[in-house]
Amino acid sequence: MQDMCGIVAELAHGYGKWQNTECMQMKDELVELDVDGDGRIPLKVFYGQQDNAKYQFSESVQYLQEIGALDESGEKKVRIANYLQGPSNCIASSSYYSICCLSECEGLVNELEAKVQAPAADAAYLLELVGHISSASVDAPRQLPFGLERRLQDIADHNGGQVPLHGRLFAEWMHYAFPHECPYPKVFQESKILTPEFWAQKKMSVDAQERLEIASSAVLENTTDSDSVAAESEAEIAWSSEELLHAHEAPVRKHGSARAAMRCTMQLALLLGVLRAAAGSWQTLRDLAAPKSKAALPF
Repeated sequence: MQDMCGIVAELAHGYGKWQNTECMQMKDELVELDVDGDGRIPLKVFYGQQDNAKYQFSESVQYLQEIGALDESGEKKVRIANYLQGPSNCIASSSYYSICCLSECEGLVNELEAKVQAPAADAAYLLELVGHISSASVDAPRQLPFGLERRLQDIADHNGGQVPLHGRLFAEWMHYAFPHECPYPKVFQESKILTPEFWAQKKMSVDAQERLEIASSAVLENTTDSDSVAAESEAEIAWSSEELLHAHEAPVRKHGSARAAMRCTMQLALLLGVLRAAAGSWQTLRDLAAPKSKAALPF
């Protein structure tokens, strides 16, 4: 049974990577709309795609707000990394498993952890490491902006001289260092907000007419002096000094073989369901030549 569970987990992991190709294509389209390179797209642009665009984004403003994808510090903008990792981009889920867009930021943090080999590090050392890490949208080596250097030292000062790698402030700093890969770390009242199950019975999307109205109202609401805003760094505009450190993880309880078997069975059932859905989607794509419309969860 253990070997079978391992095979199922490996198959599911492989399918998740295959599905992530679609996520990366969507990310490329979103990055094209980010003219400032700060990982954000004006809401009016997000909703104002042409009818022949590959993706028509239809998630509601409430949905974007609740998952932390809407930046309302000035002109309303959609955070690309937060949007991509939102539950509307999960193609399948259960109480045991979800197949969603993979986190590029997790790979960047893992690379830092492998080099630091400690839960915290000096700001200067982290600056050196991050300056030599490349991502899909960032080429290394690079000199980080002075504002980010100062912010990292502020985080260290706030935490006794070192920067905790798993704190909210460092996650926020990584968001500005890698705006297209790392999501802004919003503090949620309920962690289940980021799960597909939470949105299954809620209105997640808006129709074309509503999108047009929202885009128009977003233009009218944008009364900020754009020249003065552009003169400041984005990190200065939207930085939050709220810290949140992860508590030590509780020991993992050992479950009996019956529960392990049930979990494995559920994973296998989910994988089969996903593969069935993928096969149907592939047939549909072959039959249709129209541009893909970005819609809500396929429940």
